[in-house]
Amino acid sequence: MKYVSLFVIVVLFFACKPQTGNVRGNIFWKYNNYVGNKPDAGASVTLYSMSDSVKLDAKCDVQGNFIFDKVPVGKYILVVRSQNTTGSADDQLSQILDHINEVNYITRQDIGKLGFTENFEKLKTAVINSYAQEQDPTINYLEIYRKRKKLEDTLQSFSSNALHTIYSKAPINTTPLPLLSKYYYSLLIVEPEKTNNVVVDFGTTYL
Repeated sequence: MKYVSLFVIVVLFFACKPQTGNVRGNIFWKYNNYVGNKPDAGASVTLYSMSDSVKLDAKCDVQGNFIFDKVPVGKYILVVRSQNTTGSADDQLSQILDHINEVNYITRQDIGKLGFTENFEKLKTAVINSYAQEQDPTINYLEIYRKRKKLEDTLQSFSSNALHTIYSKAPINTTPLPLLSKYYYSLLIVEPEKTNNVVVDFGTTYL
């Protein structure tokens, strides 16, 4: 009977022990081809729980490292905002559309219903095709450049308006600012006694 009681106590101890894991990572960016990569010191990192309202925030240290210890197990959306890099409006919109489910959850809306995805893809394709035309020696290069510049300006304007629409419809505390900062989105599963290691390379800055 004594051993049975001890066994029950041990089982209850582990059953009542909080189930937590860890999320740690390193964020960096490319300064140039000569200096190479540098830590993205000050980058903002947020974990959004997909099971409740838990929201955890952290800042990267001077080495670009961040730590979330003893995170309750479950599914989370990890969002990283670069402190040292920016992206073009169309790059930002592409990133959002590539992670539309995560952004929908964070901003509490259905971005697909805003109706700009198809036009955005058409504009991107038109810009890409304009570069391909440079290989045709029968076409006036200056004319190609002018057309491409007009297409690129249209793409940036369209993307900026789309970003404004997305975030103007989102709750104020979910709006990432400034809009041109580079963002990273990822779905994470935190498991008991395990550590998720995240590495993010933001590459070069746009501006």
